[in-house]
Amino acid sequence: MEVTSDRLSLAYRELSSIPAPIAAKFGPQIRELDLSNNNISDLLVLKSFTKLQVLVLDSNKVNSHTKFPLLDKLHTLWVNSNCIENLTIFIDKLAENTPNLKFLSMLKNDACPNFFNGHSLKDYNDYRHYVISRLKYLTCLDSTPISDAERAEANRVYSSLASRETREQSDRRRDEDAMKKKMALTEATSAPEKKKKRSKGKSKKDRTQTTTTPTSETKGEKSDKGKETKDENGLPLPNFETGPSSQTPPPIKSNDGSSSDWSSEEEDDDFWDSDKET
Repeated sequence: MEVTSDRLSLAYRELSSIPAPIAAKFGPQIRELDLSNNNISDLLVLKSFTKLQVLVLDSNKVNSHTKFPLLDKLHTLWVNSNCIENLTIFIDKLAENTPNLKFLSMLKNDACPNFFNGHSLKDYNDYRHYVISRLKYLTCLDSTPISDAERAEANRVYSSLASRETREQSDRRRDEDAMKKKMALTEATSAPEKKKKRSKGKSKKDRTQTTTTPTSETKGEKSDKGKETKDENGLPLPNFETGPSSQTPPPIKSNDGSSSDWSSEEEDDDFWDSDKET
């Protein structure tokens, strides 16, 4: 490891990432960082390098989806001989996180079509126009300075694309906001109805339990009503709950085996009473 007052070299170390202790110790003071010829694909640890201006990442495993932290002081970036395939994704990340970039080199990546990977000069010029249109402070791309004419052509070719992307992003945000408002309104409208249904269901359940569950007192009354009371001789006693008139006295048996009821006995009493009078 080579360290000076503001420069750090970790080249040829077979690193897959920058060691956290090194980032914590040297990050705040380093302006130039050489990480070439390693196996690095994760760059989020670079957030500790708040003063970083020059970053060399040649011959690593940086790809289209590698995330960069915000490096607003970075003006030089070399990513030659990496695994970058999708130009749009990668350049859009640089435009967001390295807004002041002036020097960029991307040779020997699939996203950079040139004679190294069998592409034509037209393909390479189209690649340059796109990168120049997205990185507005760029002055040199792949060791070739950017002329005023080239920048004007890049802006002419891709200005309509940039406008269309801006409109699409605006429409997408508007649709998302409208959907969120609609969902919030639906939820606010349906909440009282759901609460009302829950309350109604609970009340109905309580009523059902009240009418179908007999109390111990009610059960006792039913069991008492089902029993027939008898005297000491085993004869049923009269039930006075419904009044004496509802009970008919049992018939009286005479010595000859015939039976008579109380009404005939009353008639005999009337007969004896009339005989005494005579």
